Amino acid sequence: MRNRQMAVLLSGIFLLGGALWACGSSSSTGPSAIGCAGGTPDLTGTWTLDTIEFVGQGAPLYPPTATGTFTFSHDTVQVTLNVPNPGAPPPTINIGGSGICTLAGNHININSNSVVLGQATGTYTYVQEHPAAADTLHATLVSTGQTIRVVVTR
Repeated sequence: MRNRQMAVLLSGIFLLGGALWACGSSSSTGPSAIGCAGGTPDLTGTWTLDTIEFVGQGAPLYPPTATGTFTFSHDTVQVTLNVPNPGAPPPTINIGGSGICTLAGNHININSNSVVLGQATGTYTYVQEHPAAADTLHATLVSTGQTIRVVVTR
């Protein structure tokens, strides 16, 4: 049972990372698709993980239990995540990577260069705040049957 939970968690983590770190616009999902950085909304910059949930795998995780950043640039995003390991040691799993992402309306599509990450699709909500408050990005992604919810701020 723990091995299956670990496999699902790792899969979800890699897919989430792929979904949020793979943003850059070298592929297109249609005439209105734009890259995740440099368009509207412009996700350029470093975003800090506020919460991550692997739906059906337990309660959402918050810092300091789960930490990470997503850094979006012109056509890529770099992801670094540190999440608890539900199985045997080590107590945490470190994940990083990059890929390609497009936005179309409220949809996000990821095409990761990682064999583990593959492709992920989902929806997002971007909340732009005034300079005194943090911008927030909410995303719900699905890849290989695992739904992942994530909230990040910058």
